[in-house]
Amino acid sequence: EICGAEVAWLLLGLVKRELGLKIDMKQFLDILCIAIIADIMPLVDINRTLVKEGLKLIKSTSRPSSVIIRDFLNKSNITSEDIAFQIAPRLNSAGRLEDASIALDFYTATDINSAYKQFELLGQLNDLRKETEAQTTLQALHKVDEDDLVIVVAGEGWHEGVVGIVASRLVDRFGKPAIVLSIENGIAKGSARSIGEVSIYDLIKSCEHLLTKFGGHTMAAGLGLKEENILTFKQCINIH
Repeated sequence: EICGAEVAWLLLGLVKRELGLKIDMKQFLDILCIAIIADIMPLVDINRTLVKEGLKLIKSTSRPSSVIIRDFLNKSNITSEDIAFQIAPRLNSAGRLEDASIALDFYTATDINSAYKQFELLGQLNDLRKETEAQTTLQALHKVDEDDLVIVVAGEGWHEGVVGIVASRLVDRFGKPAIVLSIENGIAKGSARSIGEVSIYDLIKSCEHLLTKFGGHTMAAGLGLKEENILTFKQCINIH
């Protein structure tokens, strides 16, 4: 259970070794640890070690993005919760509402001024994300069938970038796994969030014959299907 950023980091570590390059892969742990936390990976085994070392590095590195994060949090001891609740949403808002390159530009900024400008932009996008998410959550709440073991709701024109967060809100509210789908031109795309020991990935996989695509892990997943199959999918996932 490692995220895409970890796969990239490990792959580059192997490439470095094959080519005999002298690059210290530890220098990237401040970026990697944020990716692990933001991707809701379980903080055990290798994940725990990388996050622990990465959080230490954020406090000491001169990388402009980490200097900005350090100054913004203004704490002597930065925790995974600080990253999860204050930094990750800002970084994620770029890809959700605009373009992930805004977050990339923040990370690759070579001076404090450039990094600060990108961080400000990420903050504005995050505020817009909160607004969009609040509206969608209200609409989703009206569509919930509280008798279902797995909540499945769908809405025309819901912003694809916030459905994952809305699913998390429904999980918190009802204490059940939740799937939130955005419908556009007869195609539904969405995000799923789970709770406790329930593997949302396994549940979705049991109904894969109704899907056009899906992927994810125990606690979170993404999926796509035709609008006409939403009701059948809802019934299928609640049987399993």
